Amino acid sequence: MAGLDARDLACQCQCARVRRAGHIIGQSGQPRLWRRRAAAGSGIEDANTPMLDHAAIAACIPHAGRMCLLDRVVDWDEHGIRCAALSHRDRDNPLREAGGLPVWAGIEYAAQAAAVHGALMHPRSAPRVGVLAALRNVNAACEWLDRIGGELLLGATLRHADAAGAIYGFEAYCGESRLLSGQFTLMFPAETQEPTR
Repeated sequence: MAGLDARDLACQCQCARVRRAGHIIGQSGQPRLWRRRAAAGSGIEDANTPMLDHAAIAACIPHAGRMCLLDRVVDWDEHGIRCAALSHRDRDNPLREAGGLPVWAGIEYAAQAAAVHGALMHPRSAPRVGVLAALRNVNAACEWLDRIGGELLLGATLRHADAAGAIYGFEAYCGESRLLSGQFTLMFPAETQEPTR
């Protein structure tokens, strides 16, 4: 994290609070309750079916092995998703640097949550590859994620989607403290068709 001074970063960032369990603060400043949503072909049949675990997440995204960072889906609907992870504390985390796991790695965690959301909204036979094309309004309230003792909660809220990609707002929390927030644009490479013979 060369060029970043932790005191400057702390001065620029404000810690937000989750008002009540099960709620995330939306852009309007109002708490937003997330609900489970069933989708045809998603493997989720009704609100009583358990959310996805690590293995089911790995089947939804184009990340394998340790690079699949999320442990479970907490809840989701057509507007967004919340996922949880403990891998930020792993000493063999693939995003870890010599000094630890930088807070910016949380962007990859949130991007994986968005990828799971896309897979649940639009089931496919194979995970769809996306590219993180742009970041906006990224704010961090800490420097290192591996110093966070509790479970990370990652929220991704869909703001726009079309055939070329999607825009998501994202937040990373531990308990009631917001650690990281911002917006990213995911772009989908054009899918090539096999030539017909």
